[in-house]
Amino acid sequence: TAFMGRSEVPTCRRLHLATVLLIIVGILGIATAITLAYDMSGEGLDGLLGKNEADVMGQVRQADGHLVADATVTYDLTGASSTTGVTGWYFLEDLKTGKVVLTMEAQGYKTVVKTVELERGQYVIDFLAEPGTGQIEVEGDPIAQPADAKTGGIVLVIGIIICSAFAFIGALAAYLHRWYPLVLIGSVLGILTWGWFLGSALSLVSLLTIMPLRREFGKRSNECEVPWKEPPPPSLPASEDDVLDVDPMKVAGGQPGGSGGMPPGQ
Repeated sequence: TAFMGRSEVPTCRRLHLATVLLIIVGILGIATAITLAYDMSGEGLDGLLGKNEADVMGQVRQADGHLVADATVTYDLTGASSTTGVTGWYFLEDLKTGKVVLTMEAQGYKTVVKTVELERGQYVIDFLAEPGTGQIEVEGDPIAQPADAKTGGIVLVIGIIICSAFAFIGALAAYLHRWYPLVLIGSVLGILTWGWFLGSALSLVSLLTIMPLRREFGKRSNECEVPWKEPPPPSLPASEDDVLDVDPMKVAGGQPGGSGGMPPGQ
């Protein structure tokens, strides 16, 4: 039958709920992947808001690799500065893009003035410290965001897209009441789509929803098309009392005595 009784309504509604949840998870996952890819391109939300800034970090070291502590790197436009620690690293954030001048100063070493061209994004700019006095001017080409960081970001974006695709496949399987393992895999991988935490939470709800419904898969999907409609009551055969209650006048054509209104025997 194309319809079902009330006892099966909760099951079908739970399958429909899992379908809707996995579709939302897939959409949120794709949106997350697009956002991450856009951020990696150097535009991101800062570009949308009209910001034009770059972040710079790097190490100060000698030619033999010895790290220089207490070296100060200064940004010329604003005077912002960062002092290295024992690891030799410095960090400067929110620098204006374009041609900028960074100055490295450390006691016992020559001052290094480096002119670089920056765009939006993250850069690694190292300084080579030479013992002595005086000043060294360098036209430097900054190293863009480390390759391993970009590679990791690309792998992350691809992984989120794949997990989102499995969420969509799981939604289709739940809708058709087929391929229970695909629904299970789609719900598990949907947790990894992140989706600003909402996608992971919805995917977990979907997983908890479909886990008890293993036996419901394989049934015809049209059994859940109208879960709120009751099946029509079966037609009952006429009872003996109904037969005895038949008016003989109506059976005989409405006149006593039979057909044509003539009494019997005439």
